Amino acid sequence: QVNETPLLPHEINPNIDPALEQIILKCLAKNPNSRFQTANELKTALNNYLSGNFTSAATVVLPTAAAAGAAAMAGAAYASSGQTKVMPSINQNQHNQGPNNANKINTAPPDKKKSPKKKIAIGIICGIIGIAIIIALLFAFGCFAKKITVPDLSEMTLEEATATIEKAGFTPGTVVYDFDNIVEKDKVCGQSPSANTEAPEGSKIDIIISKGPDSDANISVPNIVGMTSTDAQKQLEALGLKFETTQVFNDQYAVGIVCEQDPVPNSKLAKGDTVKISISKGKEEKVTMPNLVGISEGDATATLEKLGLSVTVKTGTSSTVASGQVYDQSPSSGTSLKKGDSVTIWVSTGKDQETIPDVVGLDKNTAISKLEGAGFVAVSSGTGNKVVSQSPSGGSKAEKGSKVTITLGD
Repeated sequence: QVNETPLLPHEINPNIDPALEQIILKCLAKNPNSRFQTANELKTALNNYLSGNFTSAATVVLPTAAAAGAAAMAGAAYASSGQTKVMPSINQNQHNQGPNNANKINTAPPDKKKSPKKKIAIGIICGIIGIAIIIALLFAFGCFAKKITVPDLSEMTLEEATATIEKAGFTPGTVVYDFDNIVEKDKVCGQSPSANTEAPEGSKIDIIISKGPDSDANISVPNIVGMTSTDAQKQLEALGLKFETTQVFNDQYAVGIVCEQDPVPNSKLAKGDTVKISISKGKEEKVTMPNLVGISEGDATATLEKLGLSVTVKTGTSSTVASGQVYDQSPSSGTSLKKGDSVTIWVSTGKDQETIPDVVGLDKNTAISKLEGAGFVAVSSGTGNKVVSQSPSGGSKAEKGSKVTITLGD
């Protein structure tokens, strides 16, 4: 336990905000009743501090250490701030100056050697200051706020967008005006965060309002579909336009030919704007799903992999297909697929297995009836009317329809 009063935050960092110092002092109050009583109370104080509405009504003044058993000295307010602050404790020399020297300040350099307890106290103060700052930053960036969905403000007027933002639980942010060749003038053409994403409740949404088409947007986009990639790019560069290319399969255009463009021909763009063009990779190679039912798992897998298909193998029982062979597939045979598509085959583990009844000790007719009722074929041997043994034994498993031999005796 640290009995000495810790140094005040401003003694460690003279630049600390007085309001934040008061919150820290309340956290450090020796009397538990003088501290923040709940986390929400601390949260409210930090929120008020961040919004500039913090008041000193609920702050606590830490008592200063008494010298040589003297009574604790009362804290004093900083006249410049008008808020409750705590003066440093009066040292022993000041205490002994007497009435004639009461207003004099001891100018002797303080003892630089700190006791271990004071070092611990300084560490505690620094730690609490750090925690308070971290908490303040977390609240400032909305880390503890509930996340809600950002509304779509596309093509709204400024007034409509503002009303929508506030109704959704957000705060209108920065409004920027910019040219847009698609969205009409005075309508929203951009926003941050994006529509339908999640953002902290109460956070700001910035919007961009269209100023209409750029006066420099006088370049007519040419029709480049059907050109080679090289010719299309040269034509766009000659007009001062940039381009982005993607490779796509296309059944109509040969490899290396432009098959799509965005924006469409005759659209108006400004110099330096970008045209997106899609370059054909030719027809996408198709494969036909073969019939795999009745062949072994290994042969089926090899066949599918040779076609460039991805295979998933599952197992199950089948009353018609032998163990280890394919009894079902998806998709069905004859389906047209692309290389890389996934297919599933089901491999038989054999017929359903049933438990063989134990009929030892029963009379012949009862035993045969019980075995046949369970789906097995009873075969008897020996003389007599009582079952003395059976094979397979009772309790073991076998496929329905298989034989169970019973041996009869007296």
